Amino acid sequence: MRKLAIYIFILYSFLNCGNDSTKDTLVSNGNILNGNSRDCKNIIVNESLYSAALVDDFKINKALIEDDFLKLDVQYGGGCGTTNFELLTTHLFLESDPVQLEVIVSFEDNDSCEALIQEQVCFDLSALAKIYKDSYQTNSGTIILRFGSKNSNLRYDF
Repeated sequence: MRKLAIYIFILYSFLNCGNDSTKDTLVSNGNILNGNSRDCKNIIVNESLYSAALVDDFKINKALIEDDFLKLDVQYGGGCGTTNFELLTTHLFLESDPVQLEVIVSFEDNDSCEALIQEQVCFDLSALAKIYKDSYQTNSGTIILRFGSKNSNLRYDF
């Protein structure tokens, strides 16, 4: 039985080894950077998308950063249509110590129902760490994520 489990694991690893279609990407001024998570979206760095961001009514109940992942517990009215969350920023770092990055959680709610929906959304921040490390020629750093209209900040250490 143990050998069967090992063979299944090896087969699964082999079949998924070269599959890049599940990788998320980060778009930064037209450049695409690969992310690391299969379950989380990446932050989008684009001034025009940030300015035109749809922010339908929702509430962030909890926000935390674990490793390279921003996890948000959100709630909104819905239940019968499509919704979409994105994490957007206008540009890269505001020079301070530590540097800061203004972000907005965009929420598009194409849903006319009013049931109370609670879910967790996740964003992969590892590409931001890469941009920071490349920009400042360092192996570690800190970015303060500033959530404009939500009046809260989160510290991202990497």
